Amino acid sequence: MLRHMKLECGHPPTYRCMFCPHLSKRMKCAKCGKCYRYKRSLNRHLKYECGVPPQFSCPHCVYITKHKSSLMLHIGNIHGGYVMAPKYLNEEESILLKCNKCGKCYRHQTSLHRHIKYECGVPPQFFCPHCQYKTRHRSSLKLHLANTIPPNNQDRLKNFNKYMCPNCFKSYRHVESLYRHQRYECGKEPHRKQFICNVCKRGYQHTSTLKRHLKYECGKLPQFNCPYCPMAKYHKQELKLHIFSKHRDTIN
Repeated sequence: MLRHMKLECGHPPTYRCMFCPHLSKRMKCAKCGKCYRYKRSLNRHLKYECGVPPQFSCPHCVYITKHKSSLMLHIGNIHGGYVMAPKYLNEEESILLKCNKCGKCYRHQTSLHRHIKYECGVPPQFFCPHCQYKTRHRSSLKLHLANTIPPNNQDRLKNFNKYMCPNCFKSYRHVESLYRHQRYECGKEPHRKQFICNVCKRGYQHTSTLKRHLKYECGKLPQFNCPYCPMAKYHKQELKLHIFSKHRDTIN
């Protein structure tokens, strides 16, 4: 709150994009160009990351990293939860969230929930069209394709940049579309859509949904704008999913 009142509330943006007139309050590293929302994040980056060799070593193997949190997760996942040397931790950082099924550890509750919902015990949903390779992560499939497809055919990668449902194998361009499909469509009985919009003829199961469609969607521009790119959504939840899937590294 104090930081917001001191640096943000009523203060104009101070950082300009090098490619367009857009102004932002994000702080940029002068060495590598990475941007951060908070000054403390930039200071941490300068102190431990930018041009600095990894300094956090695992006491049980040769693993080394630039981040204490990465070392914590490594020890929890690889070495069965051994306790780290006290010099690496404070009391707050020593708390890890453990999956009851497989024992993997996570620092944040959201990461544990994502692991339980999409990874732990869930079959791989991304398949290579050229071999038997399959994975739970789109980024791993893209890396596999980039390493196996000849350089002169790299433009074919964009054809496989899709999210696939592991149950019915429907594929979607955006991860939020896959989430919506899994939540409302896959494996569920189709609902009778008895309330029809007179303008665009879209059907809805409930009259309240039709009213919301008429008020916020039909013939109107999306009102929830992404702060990191030109994307706009009709619903706040869709915008949250977009930011989570496309700008997770920027937020962190």
